[in-house]
Amino acid sequence: MLVATTMPRVFMFKENGQDLKLDDPNKNWTADQVLNHYTPLYPILANATVKKPVTRDDRVIIEFATTIGTKG
Repeated sequence: MLVATTMPRVFMFKENGQDLKLDDPNKNWTADQVLNHYTPLYPILANATVKKPVTRDDRVIIEFATTIGTKG
């Protein structure tokens, strides 16, 4: 018998050259809602975009791509 299960989501982004892993606060939220949830804790996410999900090790990895510009 086949049993369908939902793969857990993991959210990742880079800060100061390090990969940071964020837990899924609510499985019913969209990736954009999760991004908005974590933005007050990680201000670098204020201008981030959501990349296409990738499946790896029985998890769905969703990366937030930060866009840091330069002044001048």
